[in-house]
Amino acid sequence: MVFSLLLAMFGIGAFCVLLYNAAVFALPGAIGFEAGYWAIKSGAGPIGGIAIGFLVGGFVFVLGQVVMSTTRSDVLRMSVVLLFVIPAVIAGYNGVFELAGLGSASAIWQHIFAAIGAIVIGATAFTRLITPIGNAGGPLTHR
Repeated sequence: MVFSLLLAMFGIGAFCVLLYNAAVFALPGAIGFEAGYWAIKSGAGPIGGIAIGFLVGGFVFVLGQVVMSTTRSDVLRMSVVLLFVIPAVIAGYNGVFELAGLGSASAIWQHIFAAIGAIVIGATAFTRLITPIGNAGGPLTHR
């Protein structure tokens, strides 16, 4: 009994870490999922839909990386960052809301925890996207 309780707590904790780390990729994931779903509904079949979803999601991710690494315009870079952060905030809110429901919290506390989680996950996604790779010195310092 104790072992299963510890294992369940470990599983929920691992899911929270996964959600926290994957929030940056919410935009490519959502667009890839929608493209795959559209492909399945248009007759591509499950294998074709999965392939289309991975290709489109990967393309969106690579496009964001290319724009972030090649442009010098801070306005364009911040636009791309916000395009990636907004779905991360939505995904963070929904994920924390559902996890708060597991603890049998009241509806008001579920929304409070979800709002706090959305802010934390959005701030993390923003920080990860705005800081250049290989530079822990600060945001937008490579030119």
